[in-house]
Amino acid sequence: MEELGRPLRFTADWGMANFYRIFGWVAHNLYARLGRSGLSSIDTSQAWVDAIEALATGTTDVTIATPTEFAVQARQGLGQFDGRPHPEIRALALLPHDDAVLIAVADESPINDLGDILRLELPVRFALPPDDGACHAGWACRVILDEYGLSREVVEGLGGSMAYREFPRFAPSLLLAGHADVVLNEAMMLPDWKDLAERRPTRFLSVDEGVLRRLTDKYKMRSRSVHAGRLPGQTEALRTVDFSGWLVVTTEDLPEEVAYTLTSVMVETRGDLERLYNGALSDTSPLTGPVRADHMPLTGDVPLHPGAERYYRERGLFERWT
Repeated sequence: MEELGRPLRFTADWGMANFYRIFGWVAHNLYARLGRSGLSSIDTSQAWVDAIEALATGTTDVTIATPTEFAVQARQGLGQFDGRPHPEIRALALLPHDDAVLIAVADESPINDLGDILRLELPVRFALPPDDGACHAGWACRVILDEYGLSREVVEGLGGSMAYREFPRFAPSLLLAGHADVVLNEAMMLPDWKDLAERRPTRFLSVDEGVLRRLTDKYKMRSRSVHAGRLPGQTEALRTVDFSGWLVVTTEDLPEEVAYTLTSVMVETRGDLERLYNGALSDTSPLTGPVRADHMPLTGDVPLHPGAERYYRERGLFERWT
């Protein structure tokens, strides 16, 4: 872009490519509006810690943080960013994404709560995403287990094991095939969770309220309820860790006019994004909707970039919530 003297750089995910879809939508509309001065590029990453660090080092301009608390942790130096705060992070827009960490066991399992594993000294085979220093889902699942006293060393000491699958689609099948006893992962809208529960009687477990409170106190993680019937065979509401929100983030170094233009493109062409998801904005879609202009500035504890804030103020979208 002209203000940058180079193409704008986005960093997207390698997994389901939702972020590629989002940035493809933005890139298309930037070019449609600005011509060659609106050229941009999209890079691949895990789109977790690595994407935030790329923002901080200036090797990318815009990425997406999910859940929204991930960006809060980055700003405050919590969790995976312990000792490395990035207060320069700013938000451009929030896109609707309804998600949670799920914990699944076979119906015949003696486990009714993760605390039963240690209490009953059960040898348990876990399937969960890797806590590899980058994957936020893996870190989140690990700290949940840590609050129950279920470190990898403890699990293996009980005769159990941990199998790691970063892509959540690959986790439920391990329980379905009998290769795992407990599965933890996010992306609850994936059909694989539904397929698991329909093909093998499955129970989804809540996280203890004390654990949820400690995770909020330590890491600003939100808790939530997942209503009964959201998943096949789920007869009661679940209490678990929230994983919602696609927060489009940048840093304070992005020129104000660039942030303003990006925000205007996202707000004014949001219908194009809905159409990329075929209008199926339901609990089985990664993008939930509708994508409301008056909800896009609801970025919580992550302050808006001044350019984005100016755009929302000019259209009366900011004052509504302040």
